[in-house]
Amino acid sequence: MEWASNDLEQTADRVNRLRLRYDTLKRRLRRADGVDEIERLDASIRRRRGRIRHLNAEIDRLAEERDRLEGEVLGCFHGAEALLVDLIDRLESLDGPSWSPDPIPGYTMLDVVGGTVHDGDHIWTTPVLRPGCPSGRPDAPHERVACAGLRCGVLAWKSIDKLPEISGDTLRAAAEVALSGRVVEHTDGYRAEVGEIVSVLAFDADRWFRSRYAEQIDSFVTAPTDTFESLAAPIPADAMLYVELDLFLGGRR
Repeated sequence: MEWASNDLEQTADRVNRLRLRYDTLKRRLRRADGVDEIERLDASIRRRRGRIRHLNAEIDRLAEERDRLEGEVLGCFHGAEALLVDLIDRLESLDGPSWSPDPIPGYTMLDVVGGTVHDGDHIWTTPVLRPGCPSGRPDAPHERVACAGLRCGVLAWKSIDKLPEISGDTLRAAAEVALSGRVVEHTDGYRAEVGEIVSVLAFDADRWFRSRYAEQIDSFVTAPTDTFESLAAPIPADAMLYVELDLFLGGRR
């Protein structure tokens, strides 16, 4: 039987070594000093170890029951999620489209992987995106916007300070996205029918380039690595990316 406490394990080991020494001396000297006291302590230890074994078995049973109940709760959550998605989509369709007369600014972080630009939900092949479902799956979750009804659309943060960690050695870009068409507002962001990258700040560990020019943005989206190599300059030693992002992406507002 293993003890749950390291102190108890170590103490039991010390007592066992002392007991061996005691038994050796007792036999050698043919004495019975302390035998009754030792036997009473041994009986007390046996009773309590039996109780511990019973408790361990009960703990294992309760842990199995807890795991089963957690699995059932998870299934209920999945059912509630699917139901809420359908209900929200149904109510939104009854409520009518929320058309914005002017594009709404949103912000996203783009990663360059294998020569393509993606935002974690969609691959951008042009500066204008009219997506179907995020990640190609109708039930794809999106950690940035708390809404059960996110089935399709361009997802963007409401403010620059919501952007995730911007440091790193790989080629990345923070972008302002003009959201248009049907735009649904959520707690921290938007889901829009159409998104267009209107400004970009691309960077790696040592270099960056910033642009609001449509031709350069189009070039970066279609050929990010080559465009970055041709346009990037060293990042100034005193530059702070978060400050520069706020000044460049949001400064003209």
